[in-house]
Amino acid sequence: MRIEPLVATMYQKDTDIRLKMNIDGPCTIINQTDFNKYPNLQVEESDFLFISNQERGLSKSRNAALKATNAEICLVADDDLVYNDNYLTIIEEAYKKYPKADLIIFDFIPKNQGARTYGSLYNAPKKLKRLDALKVGSVRITFKKRSILDNKIYFNENFGVGARFHSGEEHLFLKKCFENNLQVYYVPTPLSTVNFQNSGWFEGFDEKYFISKGAFAYAFFKSKYLMFIFYFAITKRNLYKEDYSIFEAIKFMKKGAEIYRKSNEKTYSKET
Repeated sequence: MRIEPLVATMYQKDTDIRLKMNIDGPCTIINQTDFNKYPNLQVEESDFLFISNQERGLSKSRNAALKATNAEICLVADDDLVYNDNYLTIIEEAYKKYPKADLIIFDFIPKNQGARTYGSLYNAPKKLKRLDALKVGSVRITFKKRSILDNKIYFNENFGVGARFHSGEEHLFLKKCFENNLQVYYVPTPLSTVNFQNSGWFEGFDEKYFISKGAFAYAFFKSKYLMFIFYFAITKRNLYKEDYSIFEAIKFMKKGAEIYRKSNEKTYSKET
């Protein structure tokens, strides 16, 4: 069973990121930088693929890695995590235990998480449902490559660090998986430690944050997006109350939803 982290990173000046992340086996790394090729930064070996390019956007890196990898099982990975020594064993045993699983969601150990808190999704292994997608961060996700590609599932390149809307790409990816009736399981075992000290996307509860959240609400919930916007504005009030009122948060999220709706309509009209 070939198991590979698909790593999205930026501005790496060497290939040591593999060692820093404690990757013990095959991996595919997409390095977004200011050049397409440079000595020692374009590597292709039997168990190590390192591609430097000038694209921008986290989801573009995820999709590029997905297309390039030869893995049977893929791990969604960022450069701020360090894998446990036994991560390969944990994954292989889990997929053997749940052979019908197309995806398995694992835990991680958070470090420097600040006001945001992360923990186990559930106390015991279980099969997940569509709304569970909203609870799952990207570094928890593993999947069978064949299941994803056979269903033409990719990360939405409108979302993620470096894209127009800076978060939510993993939830939309999982939504597509559920829509295609893929089997998603959860195993409460950590694969890695994730350091949130230098988060790539979270810059506080500013206008950009709420616009992105509103765009995500429309992309995920479609006609029911307003329900999510109001729910989010009320339940997360304590997190942003020093910066904005509930009404301001709702206004910005509705603005984001409208921006995404109009951009989607333009894209659709061009395609048809």
